[in-house]
Order: sequence, then structure tokens, then C-alpha cells
Amino acid sequence: MQKIDKPSTTQLHSRVVLGKKHSLVLYTILGAVLLTLNLTLANSIILGVIGLFAYIIPLALWYANLIKDRNLFFSFILLLAVFMLLNTASYYLYGITKLISLLIIILPMLAFFIPPKKPEEAKDFNPVEKVSFKLSRFTAVFLFLAIDIFLIFHLTANRTFGLMPSPWQAVEYWFFIFYAIATGLLFFLIYTRNSTSEKIILTGLHIFTTFAITAILYPLGYGFDAFVHRATEVWILNNGFISPKQPYYIGQYGFVVWLAQITKIPLFYIDIYLVPILASLTLPAGIFYSLKHSFPTMKKYAVYGVWLIPFIPFLSLHLTTPHNIALLFSILIVFFSFAFLHDKLDLKILLLLALAAICAHPLVGAPILIFVLAVILAKKCSPKKLFALLPVLFLILSVSLPAMFIMNNIRMGAGWPEFTNPLLGINKFFELFARPYWYATNTPLIYELLYSWQRLIVPVVIIAGIAGFIQYQRKNKNILLYVFPVSAVGFVASAWLLRSWVVFPDVVSYEQGDFPLRLVKASVLFLLPFVSYLLSLILQKIEVLKKRKIYLGLILITSSIFLMFSLYLSYPQRNIKARFPGLNVTTTDFKTVEWIHNQHNDYDYIVLANQLVSAAALTDYSFAKYFQTPNDEIFYYSVPTGGLLYKQYGKMLYEGQKREYMEEAMDLTGVKKSYFVINSYWANSDKIIDGAKKTADAWQIMDEGKTWIFIYTRD
Repeated sequence: MQKIDKPSTTQLHSRVVLGKKHSLVLYTILGAVLLTLNLTLANSIILGVIGLFAYIIPLALWYANLIKDRNLFFSFILLLAVFMLLNTASYYLYGITKLISLLIIILPMLAFFIPPKKPEEAKDFNPVEKVSFKLSRFTAVFLFLAIDIFLIFHLTANRTFGLMPSPWQAVEYWFFIFYAIATGLLFFLIYTRNSTSEKIILTGLHIFTTFAITAILYPLGYGFDAFVHRATEVWILNNGFISPKQPYYIGQYGFVVWLAQITKIPLFYIDIYLVPILASLTLPAGIFYSLKHSFPTMKKYAVYGVWLIPFIPFLSLHLTTPHNIALLFSILIVFFSFAFLHDKLDLKILLLLALAAICAHPLVGAPILIFVLAVILAKKCSPKKLFALLPVLFLILSVSLPAMFIMNNIRMGAGWPEFTNPLLGINKFFELFARPYWYATNTPLIYELLYSWQRLIVPVVIIAGIAGFIQYQRKNKNILLYVFPVSAVGFVASAWLLRSWVVFPDVVSYEQGDFPLRLVKASVLFLLPFVSYLLSLILQKIEVLKKRKIYLGLILITSSIFLMFSLYLSYPQRNIKARFPGLNVTTTDFKTVEWIHNQHNDYDYIVLANQLVSAAALTDYSFAKYFQTPNDEIFYYSVPTGGLLYKQYGKMLYEGQKREYMEEAMDLTGVKKSYFVINSYWANSDKIIDGAKKTADAWQIMDEGKTWIFIYTRD
């Protein structure tokens, strides 16, 4: 009888993969066909969403076969980076049109021609872990879900179209109590449940609740920068590109426009929910995986590391802006780098995510890419070469951002900036840490305690990070990880040089301090894995104590309360201590710009108004009109970016409502009609209105005096 050879593991794997491949290809093609029909004919949100899922899921399942560990989560991360890179490249080569969007759907499918990883190079991975709810734990799960869903519905019920400077003006104190209870229940479930999928799903829901508050409460949008970015996205959606093509933010713009084209979901909703949704989908799984495989003893506590992000108020990811997308990617990259240095992550994920961060925001992504390259080199270096690499890394990180700002200033035609002695100008750097002007002194004790704790959060994180690094080195002596503290110091040094060494004469002082402060804040990211490690050591030591249940209960309650404080501090506040000056766009602002627009057949006028009225104009009429001047182009609404019209608007507000100021603005643009808009909530608005009545030709009152429009004309 002839002996039949048993097939090898590789042969079995090839047969299984080949069978799955055919199915995945068919499902992906089906999804692509649905998206194509929606893109060209159907224009249906339902069809677009179904098509997107039918396309993405099988494609991600195949991509999981191409990377280390065959991890489905990382295949989604890989696809996200690929889509951002494809959209960015397409934008610069041509534009984001329907034809290009179709091409972007097709190109990732070419990965089906790439052979999958062999069994010995891959690790078994079950992408769909069964989530089970035992009766003994069901009550806690149900209660947690009920509270989180209730909080979301409560926010939805309190949405506002009127003026509300702080989102906390829409809720009562019990909102925070319920949030703390939900957080405590989540921590209890994380500690007692065995299902990794369940932990990640529940954590993702609570992360979404944490970061989606402004998106839910402000249906007209929140913040000024977000309106500018959204107006740019709408212009690209309608025209394919915006001229001139600038090297900024296209990673976000292209991705949002592409999603809007293929799904037909209104661009507004894709934009405002993009970062909160991405954060809730990526942070729990990404941080858990990285910590679990970097520190084997942390498996039970790894998900807790996710909450270091909401714990630090300035890392709040509640707005969709290019900076926040790059910040989210930077957080993931820092934790992924840990996994990479412990041989638990595919190199291509790290590189593609860093490139996607550059596409979203070059000034944030560039130093992160430098960090990633240093991590890759560190892994390949001998110990002797590594110690030589660290000073080079510090030097490059220190000077790269100032150099990029200088080159950009020259590229924009502003010439070379001024240079000062950074040691003599170090006081400007320390001013970054001063309280803003809107903080009051000598307020009730409870507010003083709260805002004293706010100032202590970052020092506590830094001390914990340093302690965690020292503890880890004592046990493991892994010199590769010195890349992290060196990068943190390099970011701080870069902020110091950018604030104290380089001076841009055409940029107002407070704007010159904005990006250096962002760098200082970003430096904290490199310490977070070590903070997670230290917390796991503390929990491990507590677990061997006789009274561990009491101590663990106290930690659960305390951490829930601190995260409740951080939630409050993560969003703008209006209270006795902090009077955040920011405001929101209202229905009245839209009525105002509509009324002005309807007075004209052409854009032969200018409007001097605050940034929120200008944001409403950007939303309704996009970049409708720019006036050519000998020095620069001037947008027909005043915007707070150092523009000449905004300076004239400032004169009208604070130097008397003189007609000559409006005529100077008309001289700048060559128009014969201009408008001065003042909102009733503005400081001294009554006095400003009385002054404008004496110099204007006419005026219009909107919504019973919420906004006054003063009209100035000349022959």
C-alpha cells in the first residue's frame, strides 16, 4: 500500500489562506462595487456605510496576513495610514475628485497580490474574541452601559444653538458624579473580567463619552480653527483642491473629503466626530497591546494605561483638527515603539503611521518621524553606537522645528526672522507656564484646590515617568529605552529655542508662544509608558497584601474622582476662578452673515467682525472672496491671523468707533461698502454700539439686539 505523506504546516497554511483569500477578494470587490455605485449614482448614506464596512472588513482581514502577529487591529491602523497617504499623494498630484476617490478604493486591493506571512513568521491571532457576560458580572456591565448611554443622551438633549462659552454650562454637578461612577464601574470590570475584547470595547465606549462632549453639545460646531479646516474641506469637496496647494493638513483634508464622497455622510459630521471616534477605536487596543507585550507582567493592568491620556487635560482629543490627528498618531507611535523595541510590532506600521502624522500636520509629524527613525536605528545599533546616537537625536530634535519654522517663513515670502540670545530670552520660555490672564485670584477654597491640582498633574506625571523609567532599568537594563527620555528633553529644548531664539516680527506675541507650548506638552508623551509600568508595579505589590481589597477599592474610587476632575479641566471652563474667553458660533451669527450676503449681488464689500461671525461666513460661503493688495491677499471678513482687517476691527472696538477706521479698511481693499458687526456679549458692547451709531450711515439689529450690524458707505 502506498504511503501518503502528511502535508507540512506551511502547505496547510497556504491552502487555508488561499481559500480565505478567494472569499476576502470577493467580499472586498462587492464592497468596492457598492461604494462605486454610491459615488456615481446612488448618493445614499445607508448604501455608503454598508459598502464601506463590506469593503474595509475583508480588506483588513487580508492585511492582517501581511503583518507581524497577524493582528487585525494593526491591519486597521495600517489601512488608516495607507488611506491618508494615498489621499495626500493624490491631492498634490491632481486633486480629490470622484475619479481619484475611486482610484483610492482600488489601489489598496492590490495587496491581494502580496504573499502572506509564513506560519513561522506569524502568530496565531483570533480577530473575533467571544464576549461573554456571566450573570454574576452582568449587573455591573449593564449599569456601566446604562450610565454611559444616559450621559450621551443627556448631552444630546442639552445641545445649544445659542451662546454657551463652556460645555459645562449645559450640565449639572450630578453629570460629573455619574461620570465618576461609570469610570469606577469600568475599572472594576477591567480588573474582574477575563475577556480582552470586552475590556477594550467598554473602554472605547467610555473614551468616546469623554472626548465627544463638544461634538454632541454644539451642533453648529465649536472652536474657530475647526471652522477654517472644515471650510477648506468643503472647498476641496466641491472643487478637488484649493489654490495654492500648501504643504499642510492634507492628511486630514483628503481623508475627510474621501469619506464624504464615498459614503455621502455629510462632511460636517465626519469632521466633528472623526478624532473622538478614532481615539475611542485606537487608543484602548493600541495601548493595551503595546503594554501587554512590552511588560509581560502588565497583562492584567494594561488597559488602565489608556486612562493616562484623559488624565492629562491638555491631551484632550475632543476637536477634529490636523494637530489633534497628529497628536493621536503620536500617542500611538510612542506606545507602538515600545512594542517594536520588544520585537512585538511590524516596522511598516510604525513608519506608515509616522508618515500619516506628517501628512496631517508636518510640524508635529516631522519630530515624531525623527523619533521613529531613532527607534529603528537604536534597535540596530550596538550599545556603543547607541550612546553616540542619543546626543545626535537630542540635537536634531532641538533644532529641527526652529529650522522648519524658519524655512516656512522664507517660503511664505516673510524673509528671515530675527535671532536673539536664547539664554537672555529664556524668560519668554518660562512665560509659557504662566497662568493665562483669565484666571482670577483669591477665589473660594474649593476652586483654589481644584486649580492647584491642575498645576500638579503634569509634575506628578513627570515624576512618575522618571520613577518608572528608573525602576524598569534596574530590573531590565534595556539601554534602547533611553531614546524615550532623550526625546522628551529634545522636545523641551526645541520649544525653548523656538520661543527664546527665533522671533517672527509679523506674528503677534501670543501666537509665537502657541507652538512651543504644544511641544512642551507633547514631550510628556514619551514618559507615559513608564508611568504605566510604575502603576502596574504598585498594583502588583498591593495584590499580595492581606487588605488588598480595601486598598484596591480606595485606588478605584480615588482614580475615578481624579479622572472626573480631569474631565472638567479638559474643556473650557466658566466659573469664579477661570473665565475662559472663548465663545461659540450661534444661530444669530449665521443670520447675520446671511443678511449681509443678501444685500449684495457680488462680494464687493468687507465685514469687520469677531472670529465667530467670520467662522459662520466661512461655513456658509467658504473662501468666497479675497482682495488683492500690493502686500498680500485679504479675506473679505476679518480673521484673527494677524490680518490687516482684524487690526482695523480691533481699532473699532478699543480705540473709538471712528469712521476713518472703516474708511482705512475700505482703502485697503478698494470697496465702497463695509460692515462693522458687534455682538451684545462683547465687553462694553453698549458703549461700542452707541459710538458706532454716531459714525455709521445705517444699522441693522439682529435677534432683538444680539447682534448689531453697522453699515458704512462712500461714493
